[in-house]
Amino acid sequence: VTGVQTCALPIFMASGTLTLSHYIPGIEKYFENYKDIVWFHNLKECIALINYYLQHKEEADEIGENGRQKVLQYHTFSHRVRELIAIVDGLKVSLV
Repeated sequence: VTGVQTCALPIFMASGTLTLSHYIPGIEKYFENYKDIVWFHNLKECIALINYYLQHKEEADEIGENGRQKVLQYHTFSHRVRELIAIVDGLKVSLV
C-alpha cells in the first residue's frame, strides 16, 4: 500500500466511530475525506475539526459508520491475504 504507513488506521475505522487522522499521502486512494474518515494537515486544523465534530455528533456518527462499512467491505486482513496470494501466484507464473 503506497503511502499508507500504518495498519492501525483500518482497525480504528472498523470500530464504527469517527476516525480523525493526520493526512497520509496516498490515503485518498482508499478512503474519501469527510465521508469515510476525516484527515487534517496541521494541529490548528485538527483542533478545529475536533470542535466541529463534538458539536455535530450525527455527522460524526455517519462518517464513522461509513468508514466501518468501507473497511469491512474492502480492507480486512482477509482482503490483504488474498491480494498477497494473487501476487505470489503471479510471480510463480512469471518464473515458469
